[in-house]
Amino acid sequence: MARILGCNPAVTRSPSPAPAVPVLARAGSPTVDDLSRLRDGEEKLFAAGLFRGIIYKGNGKGRDDRWRLGSSYVFPHSEKVNAEMRAAIVYRCMRQAGFSFSANYSMYTSRGSTRSPNTGVAKGIKSFLAAQGEKPDEHPVAIVEHFFRHEKSRLNLDGKVALNAPPFTIPSYALPPSVRLDGNYSQELPAYTCTKHALLNWSLGKIVEVIDEESEQLLKLALGFTRAPRDILTWSNLTTWSITSSQETLATTAPALFTIFSTVAVNENTRKRVQQARVIPQSSDDIQAPLPPSSPPQYLPESLAGESDKDEQDEVATCSEDEDALPEKPTSSPFLGTAPPSISGVPINTRRDPWLGVTVTILMLLFFRYKYAIVFQTVIGIFLFTCNANRDIISILGRMGLTVAYDTILATLHILASDTNTYLQAFGCLLQDGQPTFLLLFDNVNKMRRAWQHTSYHNDEMQSGTAATLIQLEDVPPGALSSEPLLDAQRKKRRQELTVDVLWKDINWEHIQLTGVGTILRVWVKHVPALQRFQGDVDLFFSKESAVHPLRLRKSTIIPMRPTAINEATTAGTQDVLHNLMIGQLRILPTWTHRWVIMVCGDQLTIDRMRKLKRYMAKTDTAYDRHDWVLPIIQLWHLKWNLQKAIIRMNWSPIVGEGVNGLRHDIHALRREKFNEKKCDFYPAHHILEDVFEALILSALRLECEKVTGKEDEANVKLLDGLQACFTANAELAGCNFEYLRTLALKVYQKYLTAAAAEAAKDPVGSSLDSQSESESEDSGGSEVGSDQSRSQAPKQALEPDESLANTINFMRATFWYLEVCAAIAEGDIGRVFEVIKLLRFSFWGAGCTNYGNEMLELACNFLYEFSEGLKEAVLNNYLVNPSGKPGHWFELDLLQEHFNFWLKRLFNSKSHSFDSKHLAEAVGLNIGGFSLLRDLFPGVFGIRKKSYSHSDPKNKQTSTYWESTTEAKKSLLTSQVVLNRMK
Repeated sequence: MARILGCNPAVTRSPSPAPAVPVLARAGSPTVDDLSRLRDGEEKLFAAGLFRGIIYKGNGKGRDDRWRLGSSYVFPHSEKVNAEMRAAIVYRCMRQAGFSFSANYSMYTSRGSTRSPNTGVAKGIKSFLAAQGEKPDEHPVAIVEHFFRHEKSRLNLDGKVALNAPPFTIPSYALPPSVRLDGNYSQELPAYTCTKHALLNWSLGKIVEVIDEESEQLLKLALGFTRAPRDILTWSNLTTWSITSSQETLATTAPALFTIFSTVAVNENTRKRVQQARVIPQSSDDIQAPLPPSSPPQYLPESLAGESDKDEQDEVATCSEDEDALPEKPTSSPFLGTAPPSISGVPINTRRDPWLGVTVTILMLLFFRYKYAIVFQTVIGIFLFTCNANRDIISILGRMGLTVAYDTILATLHILASDTNTYLQAFGCLLQDGQPTFLLLFDNVNKMRRAWQHTSYHNDEMQSGTAATLIQLEDVPPGALSSEPLLDAQRKKRRQELTVDVLWKDINWEHIQLTGVGTILRVWVKHVPALQRFQGDVDLFFSKESAVHPLRLRKSTIIPMRPTAINEATTAGTQDVLHNLMIGQLRILPTWTHRWVIMVCGDQLTIDRMRKLKRYMAKTDTAYDRHDWVLPIIQLWHLKWNLQKAIIRMNWSPIVGEGVNGLRHDIHALRREKFNEKKCDFYPAHHILEDVFEALILSALRLECEKVTGKEDEANVKLLDGLQACFTANAELAGCNFEYLRTLALKVYQKYLTAAAAEAAKDPVGSSLDSQSESESEDSGGSEVGSDQSRSQAPKQALEPDESLANTINFMRATFWYLEVCAAIAEGDIGRVFEVIKLLRFSFWGAGCTNYGNEMLELACNFLYEFSEGLKEAVLNNYLVNPSGKPGHWFELDLLQEHFNFWLKRLFNSKSHSFDSKHLAEAVGLNIGGFSLLRDLFPGVFGIRKKSYSHSDPKNKQTSTYWESTTEAKKSLLTSQVVLNRMK
């Protein structure tokens, strides 16, 4: 109060002129009269100047007219007069002036900006209320805090401490549901409330006002939580939505609101971990993109992940162990980056992210406050639609504010479909200005529609349709898609010049050997820890030395098209599909097609039907009707699948049992007895071929190591342990370099991955694997088996043919081709793929795959005789697709269409919808790409890792058991008669 009145006891300046202090009458001990006169004098001195400018005014010229705010009275014996005593004197003065403590004084200060003649008092009050003092304990907040914390503020009128809960003035909209709408209900507040409870009630009212203001601020369109009915909605908006940025916006725009809910959600243990995890921020160069707020430890680097806090186990006693069990830490996260907790905002070892719950809760509540605050709810609703969630679930979650209604979801999907349709028609319009900028891809899609009640007229029906996709072309030379050079070459029938010799000479055997050596090195580096130091050398080997036609890294532009109920399995159906895509959806005029060719891609059946269509319609009048504009391009995923089937069929004998060496025995050793060799599902078959091939290659390395060291491992030594021991410290091969490892790989390639090696196993007399040529081309004489030089090196004893070894070599050789195609596709080197395709021109015919054998010949005719250099470049540059734009994420176009077909069939969930219905064609078909992307990305937004499957990991129990149990069997197979003879 002294500070309010302008009296600063700490200041010791000279007081204003005042009556002199009476002097004592005589020396010695003062009498009572002396003390009385002394007290009267001090009182006059203290009161001097208190009424200056209030009781009277001077003539305006003297110093008495000024209000001396800085003047202060100097107490005698000031060392004995403390602050409490001085405050008591000021309080008495206020009471003498008629003030009841500060109640009446607040009336004086509440006049605000009203002009006051006492400018000194106004300045003092302004300084006090503006908290301009240097001492924080003299600010208004500190005084209110002192009132709130003072023990006397908790006393009732009877002098007892108030123990009951503080009574609050609750707004009518926040009353309990039993009285919320009761007009006769009135809140009963006590006649007297202690100061502490009164302050709490006052604070609550002010906080409610702040929360209300912040909530209104969050509804601004610029913040991104609301969407007006006329706002444009695209898949780009949905797939780039981030709950991390939403949390950041909420915490900065509505700090009070975010703080209140965070206080409810964050318990004491988490608060301690937050305090302990607070670190100095990194430099801007080291900061990575932040993680989503829900980022469990499996997404953090191992250096940041530690053991769980023991207190975390008691965090929620009612939760079961399985509920909070952390999943196994993945090796990588395709969607989430790794960032320190200081950036993600979530301490390590946090099982549940409370801030995620806070963010979702606020977004839910905004939905109830404003009906267009539906961005979050729209994303959730579309995600539920992709999950085929029951409509009752959507309705219940909609009532809770988590999603929009089902009808709103469908309406939103049609809006998104219109955006996709605009892009499609834009591609069609560009055709009138130049060559096509897109290719078309389609495939058949089938779905069984079940009848709920079977009758003679109502049974299960297999519905067939066609799903299509448009992909933007990249890196196409100018004029490359002109139709005239292609048609001219076809009219001249230049393909008749194709012969077997031409096909054989077209094979680049040196490159096949080079990639074979690289494939062997890749297996060794993958599974032998001591050789993993050469991983960079192997990567450089494939990216530089063995590269043929690597594609430019890019993110492909993929636009799904409307599915139709047309069956493209027939030639007439293919014609209808092409007409629907060109005229019905792209709005392309037939006259635009006479100058250009459009790449139309598909599997073998689709390409065969298009080729027949062109042959049947060759005599029609227009280029559009003759389909001169159609350029059939067969795709690679179904080709890989047929190669896979051919390998298994050629190495699977239904007569022999599981105990005989061969592929059937290997599958049994892998404990994959349920594998159906007739159906041959793609992914199970792929991992079987990969695992068996890698086991054989590792066994071959073991043999080479034994040959170099002259020591054989014991029978009980595991394959990987034995290989690790050969290259660890103090071992004979520990100091080998990459060139030496390439030499070993070349020897293994020549012994087990060439046709000469297989022939040598069948006819071992005089053959020499170590001296055979590295090339299998005709120019080098093919295999040296039977040559005079090799026969002169043959041992004198006769050797018997080894059919088992020959079959194994043929299996390894074909599997190497298959795995090389898979690796080249993933790495985006289409040139390496076509080097293997040159071999498949022969192998498919030998394996009985005549349809694909014919397609390989068609492809050879195209590239050798009919395609111009520009067209070859355009076709190769667009043979693969990369939806993510990441290295190593290339794959085949027909595989992309198969993924879209999967989602199309999964969302085919209504018995009343056909493939050409508006719902399936627009709401589903045109949005199928967005559905697939949303399903891949959305779980990661909430910190849920994407499941990864690794079938060839040596830590995999089944694979490890197989390698251990079959080590000696593979070793004995590879060290059969011929190999042992060569090693001697």
